[in-house]
Amino acid sequence: MGIPSYVRRFRDSLLAETITQIELGLTTPPVNGHRGILTTSTLQYNREPWQLLGRELEFTFYLPSAERIEVSIQLYENAWHHYRLFAYCKAGMLLSVNLTLLQRRGSELSLSQHIKLATRGISSKQRAQRAAALRNALAQLGLEVSDEGRLILGTFNSKTGKFLDTTAKAFVRDFVLAAFLKGHFMGNKGYELPKLPRVRERMIVARATAASRRTIPLSLRFKVLDKANSRCLNCGRGPSHGVRLHVDHIVPFSQGGRTELSNLQSLCHLCNLGKGNRSSRRIAA
Repeated sequence: MGIPSYVRRFRDSLLAETITQIELGLTTPPVNGHRGILTTSTLQYNREPWQLLGRELEFTFYLPSAERIEVSIQLYENAWHHYRLFAYCKAGMLLSVNLTLLQRRGSELSLSQHIKLATRGISSKQRAQRAAALRNALAQLGLEVSDEGRLILGTFNSKTGKFLDTTAKAFVRDFVLAAFLKGHFMGNKGYELPKLPRVRERMIVARATAASRRTIPLSLRFKVLDKANSRCLNCGRGPSHGVRLHVDHIVPFSQGGRTELSNLQSLCHLCNLGKGNRSSRRIAA
């Protein structure tokens, strides 16, 4: 059996982008990375012929401490016949998204992952605290995180081979960003990011930020983004302008707003964060 069309088009969209550098706004100054890793480095599965991205999406990042972190983004079918996108570093897997389980009968594919940690050697309470801190950190960086703890990285239309709410290049950046943060909070990947809580310290988990909201079903998310022509209804910008698009509850979920088409609108991550969770402002299309 050949590669499913939705996997092939997703792979092709990532490989169509020539990504030579990635800047991650994790620290000041930012963490910068360039394409490629040392020829002597071997990361898990990165030399296997069944890895669908080859070695096209491998990057070397330098932390402010001058520590070098090598990352390989991989796409392959696992033993359970699921196609997954992975981020590996030398110490192991950082993050993955299961494309097969997220696939629906239609052409839309929501690239998302429930954020949880499986770090061994710590209590279940500590794992829950770290996962909550990770979700808050992701939301504060402008990524979309639901109340249920699901990270939403993008909405891909496999019929057109394009993202609706981001670009392939921005998706790769955000995927690596989330992977870096998760590795920090896991505490067993051999690095720590400055200005974030040390995982060996007791963490006090903050309340969910304004960017966290009830998960919106894929069918509704697609309709909202399609109706808005993949642009922010407030500022008019879209993924081509370097912004991520969020699907916003007009009447916030925390105030009883329903997750239905009439109560949803397309906003970029900047306008959405500015609106906050106390505003019920509807942006006219």
